[in-house]
Amino acid sequence: MNAFQTCEATHLDSWLLMTQMAYWLLYVARDEIEQVQCPPWQKYLNNNKAANAPQNQQSGKRTLTPAQVQKSIGAIFYTFDKSLFMPKVQKNGKGRTQVIKLPKCPKYPIVKKHKKSPKQRPEQLNR
Repeated sequence: MNAFQTCEATHLDSWLLMTQMAYWLLYVARDEIEQVQCPPWQKYLNNNKAANAPQNQQSGKRTLTPAQVQKSIGAIFYTFDKSLFMPKVQKNGKGRTQVIKLPKCPKYPIVKKHKKSPKQRPEQLNR
């Protein structure tokens, strides 16, 4: 989210608004994530070990980074109702009736382009 470059101030404003909303979504969703989804080769990292550990009894929260939440938020999105995102089934159109006949396109003569002759230099014109 930090690689956007533009010279237009209005584009930058809209990009910053989208980035703020994305980070807000990650901030809100971090309490809902039970286990960080990471590839097996990243499970040894200290951040991922601490994130997958049970919550602290004293604070009652564990702190997840936005990157960890982004990796794991797919599990929350899969719980949504998928029927809203599925394509709607529609019938094919009736098409043209057999009675309608369209006029044929007019035929135009073929025009061939010829090679251009080389331009003469101004010095050659004065001679």
